[in-house]
Amino acid sequence: MVITKKQIKEMKQLRNKKYSYNKISLTLGINLQTVVYHLNEHYREWRKELSRGKYTKEKRKYFRDYKRERYKNDPEFREKIKKNLRDAYKKKKESENERSKNKRK
Repeated sequence: MVITKKQIKEMKQLRNKKYSYNKISLTLGINLQTVVYHLNEHYREWRKELSRGKYTKEKRKYFRDYKRERYKNDPEFREKIKKNLRDAYKKKKESENERSKNKRK
């Protein structure tokens, strides 16, 4: 699917209205990664570098620093990261409990 300039303009307008990337994706019926790619310059640069095989130590450091800064300043991003960590921890505990139950049998 080719994204038109009109769709990109709509994405930007919705983002300016404080819509999340996910909500923009659902509203316009466009893949989430496509929305992120067109609205987030840092992500776009990272994808381009990654596809060229030039994801160097310096770039990793740059994006790590970018994520840290965004974590500090963006409450929505911070909550998303915390939720992902909680979910991962919960899944790990569930799988450990399942393994321990299987050992007892």
